[in-house]
Amino acid sequence: MNKTVTFCSLAVIMICISSCRIQNPRYFNSPSAQAPVYLEKKGDKRVTANIAILPKHENSEFDQLLNSSGARNSYTVGFDLGTAYAFSDRFMGTLGGFYRKEKDAFSDNDILQTKSTSKINYTRKAFDVGLGTLIPFGEQKIMIFNPIIGTNFGRSESFLYSTSNTTRDTRIFYFHGNYHKFYLKPNLNFHFNKNFKMSFIPQVSVMKYHDIEDNYPGDSQEFLGLNRLRKENMWLFEPATFYQIGLNEQEWLKLDLGIAFSFYPHAKDIPEKLRTRNVQLSIGFSIYP
Repeated sequence: MNKTVTFCSLAVIMICISSCRIQNPRYFNSPSAQAPVYLEKKGDKRVTANIAILPKHENSEFDQLLNSSGARNSYTVGFDLGTAYAFSDRFMGTLGGFYRKEKDAFSDNDILQTKSTSKINYTRKAFDVGLGTLIPFGEQKIMIFNPIIGTNFGRSESFLYSTSNTTRDTRIFYFHGNYHKFYLKPNLNFHFNKNFKMSFIPQVSVMKYHDIEDNYPGDSQEFLGLNRLRKENMWLFEPATFYQIGLNEQEWLKLDLGIAFSFYPHAKDIPEKLRTRNVQLSIGFSIYP
C-alpha cells in the first residue's frame, strides 16, 4: 500500500512538473562588491578599484528538475570604483560606480517554448552616493561602527537570443530599465592592526525600476514576473564580508578581498522566475593618499 501511495505521489509530481511552462530565470539585480572604506578620522580619504567576478558555473540536475527547465551555465564579470572622504571625526561621504557584464546560456527557450537553445546577456551600470558616520568602540578603536545610507542610480539592459541552428525564429527579446536602489549599509569594521582589517556588512536594500522598455509578449511578462518590476519595490538582503591586507613598506596601498551576497525573499514565488544574482567575488586595491 505504501509503495502504491509513493508511486502515485511521484507520478502526480512529475505530471505537474512536466505540465509547467519552461521558465528560465531573469535577474533584475547583481550585488555590488565595493570594499569598506576603513576611515578613522577627519581628513582620511580613500580611492578603490575592484574586479567583480562570478566564475562560470552550471546548475545541478536537481535544480533542473525543480525549475522545469534545462541545463544552464552562467558567468559574471565587471568592476567597482569608489572614493570616500571623512569630513570630520564622525561624518564621511562616498561616491562610486560599477559596471557588469553577465551571461546565462540555456538548453531551451522559454519564450518560443521549444527545445531550441538560448542565451541572455545583461549589462548593468550604476552611480552611487552615500553618507555615513564613524563610531569607534574602545580606547584602541579596534572596532568602528560605520553605517552608511546611500542610493544607486542605475540602468539594466538584457537581450534574449535564440542560439539554435534548427529554429527559424531570429527575434531578439529585450528588457531595459532604469532604477534607483536605496540601501542601509551598517559596516562593522575591525581594525586589528594597520595591515589587517575585516568587515561584516548586513546590508538591506530596496530597489525600484522605472522607464522600462521591452518587447516581451504580455503572457511572458506575467509568468516570468517582469510585471513586478513595473509595480513593486524589490526588497533585498545583501550581506557581505571583506578583508584588507597591507604591507609595512607601502602603507598607502592595501589589497581588498571580499564576497557579497544578495537574497530576494520573494524569489520562491511560483510560477515567477524573477531573481537576483546571489553571490559576487571581489578582488582589488585601495589607495590612501
